[in-house]
Amino acid sequence: MLAHISAVLGLVCLIVAVHRLFRAPDGTIRLLVQGLDRIRITGIVETKPYLVGTYLRTPEKIEEGIEIEALRRNVQEPEAWSKRRAATRVGNPFSVIFGRDLFGRTLLIILLGSAVQFAYWGIFFWLPAFLARPVSQGGAGMGVVGSLGWIIPVQIGAYLGYLTFGFIADRLGRRRTFILFMLAAAVLVPIYGQMARSPMLLMLLGPVLGYFGHGYFSMFGSFIAELFPTAVRATAQGTSYNLGRIAGALAPYTIGAAATLPGIGIGLALGITSAFFLLAAALIFTLPDRSGQELEP
Repeated sequence: MLAHISAVLGLVCLIVAVHRLFRAPDGTIRLLVQGLDRIRITGIVETKPYLVGTYLRTPEKIEEGIEIEALRRNVQEPEAWSKRRAATRVGNPFSVIFGRDLFGRTLLIILLGSAVQFAYWGIFFWLPAFLARPVSQGGAGMGVVGSLGWIIPVQIGAYLGYLTFGFIADRLGRRRTFILFMLAAAVLVPIYGQMARSPMLLMLLGPVLGYFGHGYFSMFGSFIAELFPTAVRATAQGTSYNLGRIAGALAPYTIGAAATLPGIGIGLALGITSAFFLLAAALIFTLPDRSGQELEP
């Protein structure tokens, strides 16, 4: 107890007002509080049935004055940073991204992002429906609740894919690893879609599909960033990648519409995404791999 008391003395804490107390669905108690004042514990008066102590208010001090204001206004940026900023400053980053020098590269990155996001959303938007739908509609007939046990292994595989892609890329190279994931996903999706009557095979293939169907996203952050100059890198990366989301938004509708055609069904419609995985595998050859190279200023 003495050790606990000595640890408490001198601590800076907050006085709070409890506005609400409620019990969460998992049985835990949650408090909604508002901080009122900052205090420092100076002593312990009682230890049973609970700690009672003394404290000293220690309001936060905001230093102001002529000296501080003068220091703030006259802090100089490093010379190297100032020169680089002046040399690379651009007025409108979009005029650079879609300018003559980078337009082709930007377009190819948009196409690459469109291909993978169409493939991704085409599969994983409809995967729960595929598992839950009746077999007569091309699904696995598990129902909404029953399909949960088959979705969780897919997510476990996805986590492992995100986690290990970089390690594999360090050994094989990013382009080769990306192509490996694209080809594996292109092969797995139509096989998975035709296994509606084999729950055990769906369970075994689920983590593998999740692994190759997700892990490649770990490449995009570094790969795309290295393809643009520093002055427009953030804008270019966000713009080119997120324009691909338009294709991702079209995928659920496209796969759903195909699934309603006579003799198709949801399982067979999922196989459409294989073409987009193969397209992405081809598009990666059109972009340079800047691994280990000095970035553009």
